[in-house]
Amino acid sequence: MRVNVFHIALFLMCLPLMVLAQGVDDTENLGFYTTLAFKDARYEQTLQQFGAEDEADFWKDQRSFENILLVTNPTAHQTYLNGKHIAYGRHQQQCDGSCAHSDLYYRQASYYAINGTAVSNVLSTVPAASTASHTPSKGKLPK
Repeated sequence: MRVNVFHIALFLMCLPLMVLAQGVDDTENLGFYTTLAFKDARYEQTLQQFGAEDEADFWKDQRSFENILLVTNPTAHQTYLNGKHIAYGRHQQQCDGSCAHSDLYYRQASYYAINGTAVSNVLSTVPAASTASHTPSKGKLPK
């Protein structure tokens, strides 16, 4: 009986260490949100060709996704916003006003410009070419 009590006590003392060892470090997964931000930004640059109603639905869903991400993982949310900030800034430099974007697009671009930052570790994770092309073939969605 004495051995069982000793083993139980030892197990209970080590339990917090075992739980911590199994935890996933969020910083390892943040690259996923940066890449997702760049892919989403590239897609968002093509929305005007799908119609006003579809675009409005998309932005509603996008805000919902970002709100859920903010509640569930604030660090990932900020990483995502930082990625969008960089992607939209790069597109603005390439576009020079010659692109036809909607008011909804520019409203969202302003949100990313205000709430995101150009963090150096984000800049190093995504190549500059990832936002270069935003005009897909007619009838095809960008990949």
